[in-house]
Amino acid sequence: MTDFLHENTPEEAVEVTIFDRAYKLKRTAEPDYLRRVAGLVDERMKSVHLQDRSRPAGELAVLAALQLAHELTEAKGELLDQTNKVTAEAQRLEQTLDEKLREWGA
Repeated sequence: MTDFLHENTPEEAVEVTIFDRAYKLKRTAEPDYLRRVAGLVDERMKSVHLQDRSRPAGELAVLAALQLAHELTEAKGELLDQTNKVTAEAQRLEQTLDEKLREWGA
């Protein structure tokens, strides 16, 4: 798991704001990418906050993380399903091609 929280020099850090709090992240990827990811977390926390304004930030963060993890899990499942379908179709096409080549004496 990537350690995002930054403890080294400012040149290696990317500053982001999540739920009105600034964080310095290690530059483990391109700064724009890290800002986009942080933006997704910020948007999700604000969305959860709009649904229940009485929850403290820590609980909002957990709920936002759970929602994002749920979406990620669903997306991985869909990707696996699509990969399996493509693999099955490729095998079917390969078998059909092999049969045709045998018919043609190749």
